[in-house]
Amino acid sequence: CDEDEESCVFRIFLELMEEVKFYGYQHFEACICDYPEPNCPTSVRVGNNEINCCIQLPSNHIKEASFKVNRIRCWRISVQVPLQEEIGLKLSFEYQDSHDLWQWVTIYTQQVGAALR
Repeated sequence: CDEDEESCVFRIFLELMEEVKFYGYQHFEACICDYPEPNCPTSVRVGNNEINCCIQLPSNHIKEASFKVNRIRCWRISVQVPLQEEIGLKLSFEYQDSHDLWQWVTIYTQQVGAALR
């Protein structure tokens, strides 16, 4: 490294961080997703041209799903006002799966705005 030691160590650190999975992604708070089944607790991360979901299935197994932005045809954001609960936001998108079928996927969250950054 041609730089001073501190700069060199910092640059190496940044290069290593870029290799960490989901580095630079926006992480949502706890969400609910209707994919692959309704009402699944989900961890959502948005970045690098994808929406990545770590989904807890009713069987308590974990499924990871990656929705590539270039396979999304349409976005829909709406506000839900349930009785006696917090106002919720709903992010829906129409996604073309690996079988070339289009399917709507919905994520219920308080952080839809983060997906649009």
